[in-house]
Amino acid sequence: AKLLFIQMMGYPAHFGQVESLKMVASQKFSQKRLGYLGSTQLFDEQQSTLTLITNSLKQDLNSFYSTPIAIALHNLTANISVDIARDLADEVARLLR
Repeated sequence: AKLLFIQMMGYPAHFGQVESLKMVASQKFSQKRLGYLGSTQLFDEQQSTLTLITNSLKQDLNSFYSTPIAIALHNLTANISVDIARDLADEVARLLR
C-alpha cells in the first residue's frame, strides 16, 4: 500500500513490481486484491514482468469462487497484452458461456 501511495505521489516505484507479483500469488484475499491493484498501477503492457502474472490470472479465472474471478477479470481489463490475451482466451471464453 505504501508503494502505491509513492507511485500516486509521482515518485518512481517500479522496484515494487516483484512484491506485487508475490501478493497476487497469495491465498489471502486482502493480499491478492492489493497485489492486483499494484499490478495495474506499477506495470504497463510493454514490460516483460507483466507476463509473469499470467499463471496467477489463470488460476484465479479457474477458481470455484466468484471473488477471485472478478478481481482477475478486472486486472485483465486493466493490464492486457497480446501474449496474455492469447494465453487466457480460453478461460475468458469459458466464463462468458
